[in-house]
Amino acid sequence: MGTQHRVGTTTIAMQFVVNLKSIGANVSYVEANDSGYLRLIAEHYDMKENGNGYCYKGIAFEKLSSKNETVFDFIVYDLGILDNKIIIGITNCDIRIVCVGNKPHEIFYLDKVKEQLVDIKYITIISYSQEHNSEQDDYYYTKSTVDIIRLYNVEIYCSVIKKYLDKI
Repeated sequence: MGTQHRVGTTTIAMQFVVNLKSIGANVSYVEANDSGYLRLIAEHYDMKENGNGYCYKGIAFEKLSSKNETVFDFIVYDLGILDNKIIIGITNCDIRIVCVGNKPHEIFYLDKVKEQLVDIKYITIISYSQEHNSEQDDYYYTKSTVDIIRLYNVEIYCSVIKKYLDKI
């Protein structure tokens, strides 16, 4: 989930599934928001239509309304911007990631999220950061990416899922 629009939530979610696939996981990306980016991304990458979703390099890219009976090792939900409805839904998730931009006016929104998620454990990923802030060692910092479904920031995703690797 993101703290606001355009902070890299979809990019992080798609890179996460690509990284999971690269280590042998059977994985699905689910667009669980109203952005409509999945269709645009599928067209750009010439993804093969598969029912109500797409298949690309062995990864299922689906809409929330898709019906898929496949058993996946991981399902990555791209939830969009955090709101009360999403807070209720994330209680059933094993891994919760909050995406935030690194500009001063974007970091402000992270403080609002912290207030909303007081009793919920989550991971913070700051997108497109050129510098690491040593005061915030519990955050992950991604480097800028152009190709959103290519292996980038591998060390971050491996660190996030390390305790779940035995499922694969």
